[in-house]
Amino acid sequence: MGSEYYANITATLSDLYKRKAKPIEEDSAFAEFATPALTEGDFKGNPIIFLLGQYSTGKTTFVKNLLNVDYAGFRIGPEPTTENFLVINCEHGANKGVTLGQAAVLDPAKPWNQLAQFGEGFLSRFQMVTVASPHFRNLTLIDTPGILSNMSSAQRGYDYEGVARYLAQKADLILFFFDGFKLDLNAEVCACLNALKRFEGKLRVVLNKADAVSSVQLVKVLATLMWNLGKVIHTPELPKIYVGSFWNVPYKPHPLVELFSTDSCLLYHEIVSLGNASITRKLDDLVRRFNAAHAHALVLAHIRMQTPTRATLDGVLDPRTLAILQRLQSRAQFTHVNSVVSTGKEANVYVAAGCVGSAEQRAARLSAVKVFKTSILTFRNRAQYVEGERRFRQGFAKCANPRRMVNQWAEKEFRNLRRLVDEGVRVPAPFALKSHVLHMAFLGEDFHAPAPRLKNFAAATRGEWLRLYVEVAATMRQLFQRAKLVHGDLSEYNLLVFRGHPYVIDVSQSIDTANPRALAFLERDCVNVTRFFARKSEFGSTAA
Repeated sequence: MGSEYYANITATLSDLYKRKAKPIEEDSAFAEFATPALTEGDFKGNPIIFLLGQYSTGKTTFVKNLLNVDYAGFRIGPEPTTENFLVINCEHGANKGVTLGQAAVLDPAKPWNQLAQFGEGFLSRFQMVTVASPHFRNLTLIDTPGILSNMSSAQRGYDYEGVARYLAQKADLILFFFDGFKLDLNAEVCACLNALKRFEGKLRVVLNKADAVSSVQLVKVLATLMWNLGKVIHTPELPKIYVGSFWNVPYKPHPLVELFSTDSCLLYHEIVSLGNASITRKLDDLVRRFNAAHAHALVLAHIRMQTPTRATLDGVLDPRTLAILQRLQSRAQFTHVNSVVSTGKEANVYVAAGCVGSAEQRAARLSAVKVFKTSILTFRNRAQYVEGERRFRQGFAKCANPRRMVNQWAEKEFRNLRRLVDEGVRVPAPFALKSHVLHMAFLGEDFHAPAPRLKNFAAATRGEWLRLYVEVAATMRQLFQRAKLVHGDLSEYNLLVFRGHPYVIDVSQSIDTANPRALAFLERDCVNVTRFFARKSEFGSTAA
């Protein structure tokens, strides 16, 4: 296949992917569930030959003989000589030096960007060179470190089998080298062959140095090799086996020289026609990826459609709760409810989109829906937070009806939020309350980026922690002196950091200062907050 024809087809595939498949992947976040998006290098890269095998089986010699050119990193010997994964790109022009792995994975014109996932241990062993071969252009070969019987991935410092699997996926032809003197399939050879599962159609076996073995012995060697491969490669037919001596030295006198020459010509012809196989492989990969992305998008669309009517964690969205949500929607509070952004022992919080109520709600664009759970166990010992308050003079429900208890608790949070907003305390503004469903402001810049809890907030400096501590203390002062409330359970878990300022949440258990336990709860809040900031910024003591 001509290089111009090859370039035109790959450019067409790349354009098709960008126009048809990539928008679907971006809308459905397909890359977060599967592999990253394809790049120009995945389409316009050369056909790839991936060489594997034990040490000193002739992989590097095969590359040297095929290209008929020396290149940087080329070394041959009876001992293990290839220590790196070496990518040899055959292109027009003068030979270029070695490109180290850290730089090679950043080249957008090459399909190696995802190799960074294997870490620095691998990248330090990954190199790329460009050569001008008189025989080939627009071809890439990958020479690999020889497989050693006593070497594991842990000893190598990277996942050898994982790298082999990735490169096999990118390759158009996989050549696995053996010779007549190294037929044992040790643990790492078997692991590498297992890593090539699903790629058996591209796998070819090369039995090298065959002229150094007598014809009788060669038959036994070939039978042993096929027997051993059959125990590892579980396919109806074994891969094609090329037998010969693949280097630039004439064959030794041997009765099977004609067989060696024939297999050498067949292998050379398969390499020459690799452009067609590369186009087919890229087209198949693109169709497979498009089908997967399309199915993923359909599943997400179905889940999104079903989200408002599906029961979620702990049975929070039961039929009665769904009916309440539908009433709030009908009153133009919001258009639909998305998935959970926070779960707790007492309630779940959802994001509601399409706020069409008041001017404040429309400006917010997103809001929060807090649905209190109806488990009676969750609300034990809650009477201590309402006893003695004039707002609950009739007392907290102690009957066996958990819904009444939940409704009172939700009402208490709604009242406390409204009271705190009136006094200028930073809390989510309440919009509406219906039974145990509370509609309020959403703290966050986006649906995917809710405001973090103080526990998970990462302050840049000690000074920032000190500023937040002062603001939290001022907020507690506002609660006590102006709103006449004590939070009762204030800690790093009940404070959000939104746009650099602390916001108080979960105020259902907040009590009036007239409550007999108010000062005890205030002291506990002070201890919890001060202890957290003392750990973070190492100032002050942990005493209240």
